[in-house]
This record gives sequence, structure tokens and C-alpha cells, in this order.
Amino acid sequence: ATASAHGGNDCDFVEGTTRTKLCGTADCPVHCDGGWSDVDVCSATCGGGSQLERFTVATASAHGGNDCDFVEGTTRTKLCGTADCPVHCDGGWSDVDVCSATCGGGSQLERFT
Repeated sequence: ATASAHGGNDCDFVEGTTRTKLCGTADCPVHCDGGWSDVDVCSATCGGGSQLERFTVATASAHGGNDCDFVEGTTRTKLCGTADCPVHCDGGWSDVDVCSATCGGGSQLERFT
């Protein structure tokens, strides 16, 4: 600062005076935030099925922030119910030979297949 002289006006502040001013007042970027949620139930409980899901935007981008990779309401199909299905026993008894007696009680060998 230059001091006043020869009848010049004094500065409004003395040298060394400090003050705080606002800065960085631009809005910060807001990045999009969203996610997928199931729309319906899986078409199968095992062996492989499909399920519709929809993208929902929770926070929209603003002030130069990154957009979401998908727009609100975008749908896609995902795999689900991919566990192996249970395999139940399927078999029965069959005669291996003839009965040992025609009356009075006998025995006969059977095999389960």
C-alpha cells in the first residue's frame, strides 16, 4: 500500500488488516446414483429361470456430475433360480425268479431297479 501524502486521501484500511471473503461458491458436481430392483419373481426355483428388474435413479446428476449408466425405468432380464433341481428316486421291484411253491407259502426273489 502507498501511504497518503500531500493532502491525498488515506486508505480505508491500515496496512496488514485482513478480512475473509467468500470463494468457491459454485455448486459442486452431484453424480448420479441408482440401482436395479426386482420387478417380478423368478420364473423357476431351480434349473434356471429369468427375472425382470428395473433401474431406478435415487439421485439425479447435477452441476456437471456423472450421469447414470442407465436411464430411469430401463429394464433387463437376469438369470435366477440356477440351483440344480432335486432328483427324486424313481424305481420299482421286479421278479427275478419264480415262487418256490405253488401253495402253502413260498418265497420269491425280487430286485429293486
